[in-house]
Amino acid sequence: MPSRSRINELYGPQTKDIHDQFNAIKGGYVNSVLGLANQGLVLKIASAYDVSNPITFVAFMNSFSDTFSQNFQKDAVYGRMDPIQSYKNTERKLAMSWKLVSANHIEAEKNMLNISVLTKKMYPSYSGKRITRAPLMAIKYMNILRDTGAPASFLRGTISSLSITPDLEFGVFTSSAAAGKIFPKIIDLSISFDPIHAGVLGQNTMEDQHLYGLRSSGLEIGLAENDGVPQDRDDVDEAFSAYGLYQKEQLNTILSAQNDAIAREERPWERVGDKWKAWFNDEKENFKPE
Repeated sequence: MPSRSRINELYGPQTKDIHDQFNAIKGGYVNSVLGLANQGLVLKIASAYDVSNPITFVAFMNSFSDTFSQNFQKDAVYGRMDPIQSYKNTERKLAMSWKLVSANHIEAEKNMLNISVLTKKMYPSYSGKRITRAPLMAIKYMNILRDTGAPASFLRGTISSLSITPDLEFGVFTSSAAAGKIFPKIIDLSISFDPIHAGVLGQNTMEDQHLYGLRSSGLEIGLAENDGVPQDRDDVDEAFSAYGLYQKEQLNTILSAQNDAIAREERPWERVGDKWKAWFNDEKENFKPE
């Protein structure tokens, strides 16, 4: 039976806390996806009218972009090479895509339920045949996407597009309790979001740390003493790239989710990379998670 260090080498870190917390799951399976959720590494989407009951996704982010555009009215004047520019507004647009990963049919069904609830919130509320509420949304992703001036720091706005794509290459779950139904193991989602910020946005009304909820003191804008001097990359990553480390953990988690008895029955070693196949061929028959 491989040691914990061997499991960590192949699948990424399996923290003791997560091992202990989910030790009772059948087969000793360690659900690192739930471990991420317990750390608060989730994407939350809610109706803008009630952010107390959000849909919570354990979001394995594929891409994220936050675009700001200054819009000016440009009027050309005879004899002047540069147009006269009159400020109109500053627009912000967000786009992101993420994967929902499930380790069993229960998690897969929960993911599908969350998606169903999200699509429901894409439509307005009615009283009879009269629209009473437009489908305004609110979203928050850790400290990367938030509005510090809004209740619970949720960023309000509208979803201009929502795309749902089951990744059927990775297969589906089935259940005897849900005959005739399939539950994709991985589902890709993407949205485009147009924010509606709380409060007045201006250089003289916003704090420097308004976007990401950073520390209000202890960080200075300017050149550090060692700027331009090569540093040890591990030190840079640890000190300044926490989100990069989180992305690495996401990748490790997808791999580590294959180490339970159910996954072995589905023969995941037949579709994992060459790096892992040799080990599976040697150990798959005797492998038992600690």
